[in-house]
Order: sequence, then C-alpha cells, then structure tokens
Amino acid sequence: MTRIEELTLLLADGEIASEEVTELMALTESAEARETCLALLNIEALLRGQRDVDITLPTMARLTAELERRIVSRVMSQIPATSPVRAAAVSRATPTRWRRNWLLASAALVVLGIIGTLTWLSPVRPVPVGEIAAMTGDAWIQAGGKKRPAKKGDIVNSGERLTVGFESSADVKWLHEDAKFTLAELSDMTWPTPELCELKSGALDAQVVTRAGKKPLFFKTPDATAKITGTRFSLHRGSSATQLRVSEGSVRLADADERGAAEVRAGQFAAASDAVVPTAKEWPGDGSGIGLLGEYYNHNYASMDSAPPAYERLDARIRFQWGKGAPTPVTQAHPEHFGVRWTGFIEPRFSESYTFLIVVDDGAKLWIDGRQILDAWGSSNAKKYYTQPVELRAGQRHTIRLEYCERTQQANVSLFWQSLSQPMEVVPQTQLHPPQRDNLPALGELRAVPDRKR
Repeated sequence: MTRIEELTLLLADGEIASEEVTELMALTESAEARETCLALLNIEALLRGQRDVDITLPTMARLTAELERRIVSRVMSQIPATSPVRAAAVSRATPTRWRRNWLLASAALVVLGIIGTLTWLSPVRPVPVGEIAAMTGDAWIQAGGKKRPAKKGDIVNSGERLTVGFESSADVKWLHEDAKFTLAELSDMTWPTPELCELKSGALDAQVVTRAGKKPLFFKTPDATAKITGTRFSLHRGSSATQLRVSEGSVRLADADERGAAEVRAGQFAAASDAVVPTAKEWPGDGSGIGLLGEYYNHNYASMDSAPPAYERLDARIRFQWGKGAPTPVTQAHPEHFGVRWTGFIEPRFSESYTFLIVVDDGAKLWIDGRQILDAWGSSNAKKYYTQPVELRAGQRHTIRLEYCERTQQANVSLFWQSLSQPMEVVPQTQLHPPQRDNLPALGELRAVPDRKR
C-alpha cells in the first residue's frame, strides 16, 4: 500500500492526525496522487456503485455523512460491551454530543480542504450553453479576463460573459434547451450553470417552450429569481429593481432573499428589489401618444431663446444618431452648431417616482412640469446623465421640454425613463403627446417654418 492510499483510508475512517492531514495535502499536488485520492474518496462508489466523483455540495454532504457513520462505529467499538455508557450510546446510536460534534467538524474541515485542493488543481472544462443566432451592432464575449468581439454563430460557454453595446442586440439560442431570447442594448449576462441564466443588467425578451416533465429553467438577477416552466416574458434589471412582464404562460418571481414570491401570468407584471416583495399586477397598457413637436435651429443653437426655428416636425421619440451630419439641410461646409427643442406632454403608466436618463453628445437641458431637472448644456462628447427622481401620476399628461445642442464631431441624443415598475427604456411614442395647437407638422417630415413665424 502506498503512502497516499494509507493516508486517504485514514481520512475516510476518521483516524487521520493533523500532521498526516498536512502530509496528504502536500501529496495531492501530484496529478497521479490526486487520481488515487479521488478514487478512494469516491463516495458514489461506496453508496451507489457509481464511478465518477461529482464535487458538488450534495457529494460533500454524502461524504460527511459517510465519515459520520464510520466515526460513530469506531467510537462504539472502543466502549466495553458491559459498560452502562455503551448501553446509553446504543440507545442513542451516537456518541456524546460534544465529542460527536467535534469529530464531525474536524472531519468536515478535512474533507472540504481535500475537495477544495482537488477542485482548485483540477482543470475546469467549459460547457457550451448558448449560440448567437443573430445580432445587430456590437457585442462581446468575456472569458478568463479576455474580451473578444461576438459574431453570429459564436458559442457562449458556462462561466463566460456576454455584453451588448449601445443601440445593439443579440439573439441567443439556449443549447440543449428549447428556449431562445433576445438581449437588448447595454445588457450583461452570464450562465453560471447550463440551467441558470443570470442577467446582471439590461433586458431580455425570452421564449421558453413548455417543459412538461423536465426541470424548470431559472433566470436570475441581483434582485430576484424567475422560475420558468414554459412561457413568453420580458425580464429587465435596472439600477434599482428587477421588472418582469409576462405575455404567455406564467413565471414564478421571487426576490433574492426569498421573502416572498408571485406567480405572474399572461398580461401581468411584477417588480422585485431589496425593499419590494414581488406582487403580480395587471399591465396598465400603452397610451395613445403620437410623439413630440421638434423645432430645429440650423447653425444657431446659441439663439434658441431669442430666434424662431428654421424647421419643425413631429418626432415619434427622442432617439437620434446623426453622426457627423445634421438633421436639417445645411448651407455651410460643416453641419455643426445646430440645436433642437422638443415640447409636448409625457404620460406615465404608473404613479411612481421616475428617473430620466439622457445619453447625449454634446449638451442638453430637461424640464418636467416647468421645473428644470437637468442642465448639461456645457457638456462635450458622449455622456450619460441621470436626473433626480420626479413624482409622476399614471395617466396624467405632464409637460416636457428637452433642448439639445451640437457643437463639433458626433451628434446624438436619446431620452430614457425608469421607475420601480417601469423598466428602463427609451420613452415610447405611445406615452408622448405634442402640444395642443393647430396645423401640426407631419410625423418624421421636416417642414420649413414660414418667414412670418421667424
């Protein structure tokens, strides 16, 4: 018998001394010794006749239970048959509580040390979990501290990270599962295990085929866990909460601390956070908005407060990427120094505290109900600005005014909103209304402002 075999059997029998533990830990640095130790510690072989070691929490529990059985047997064998102590021990089928606890604690620590060493030294093979079926814009796959651009057909392995860029999306097929989903822009996702998808931030729309007789799939965020048995749903992880909206089937949503859970069915939504236990509610539906009135100042943004605009149009939403160009006809070589003012009304779906996000290059100002809540007019280059929370009432039309200026290089502006129940999104057309006036311009079509208005 080799030394590694002797020490491993001593460990399994609960008779190993502290100095022998140190010796065993040193010997398992050898690959050959590790294989020998794993074979002898194979509790699956002891209990069920299986051959492979599965280093998981259940296996560790079985290993601890086996050591407990052997330790109890060893203690019992050392007590004389005629001793009253043996009779008491037999009646309880366990040694004295303090000694039993001490022996079990020692054995568990040794087992965890050995398993930790073997796990750390053994190579971990990645498991393919997802395939990128389609994508627009930019996305990246990160693994082992390295980051590479993602493309259609790429495989994402367990433990890897998929991130999606601004104004981008990625369609992902869940391998070995009848499920697929679309990751929205600015999303960050990993698969810790083949059955668990973890959404760190951002949003996804998922379709999972009914899993009758199969294990459920799980989607997790820092705030909540969603148990999926077959459905269509949207999951969003914002800066303050996780929001779930179900369009088909049902999803069980629980907060991260398991204080409560809700069965969210088709047509319902729920939110979860550190302060909010999920409750299923009916989705309020969309408004009847058609957009905001945009007034465009060609090459004279500095005089927006004193001069009339050159053009106007109805814009469905505020999300524009003009690059190095301009939204209006230009009369000079470089289409810069233009400005835009959008006015009208914004209609929230929920009576909650809302935060607005403006992604802009270069400057912007924002007013809600006549109160200025953002002043980033002096900004340059692309930046993100979050406003302070603003209380809004569901179904009520609050006045909104957004001003934008472009100075040099790239030109873009986007308006997002979010609340506890409202996932972060570009404010949609359905929730935006133009000012109440006659002769509004057409949607998306620039119209020159008559000279008399100028």
